[in-house]
Amino acid sequence: MTELGPVRRPHVGLIVEIAGTSLTLNLVTAIACGTPVQVETTNMLMLGEVTRCEPADEGFRLALRLRHSLQDLQALEKLNGVLMGKPSAREDPSLKHIMKR
Repeated sequence: MTELGPVRRPHVGLIVEIAGTSLTLNLVTAIACGTPVQVETTNMLMLGEVTRCEPADEGFRLALRLRHSLQDLQALEKLNGVLMGKPSAREDPSLKHIMKR
């Protein structure tokens, strides 16, 4: 996870729950409520803001309100490659459903 703003501060954490437009995670460090953040997983990118931060176990439990999310980042990366002149959709069958849109 990364705090967004004039200074980008990275944090390492563990996602506990994703439900609708909310995300709960555990971090080692606290982040102030209202702070905009970016959360990245292997295949997802989410933008939101901290709505709650309280001590828990050996760190902090944060609640985020998600504003935007991109899923299936691998397909998006492949599509970007096609658009930039890399392998065509015909060469990569996993892109055919995206190219039809």
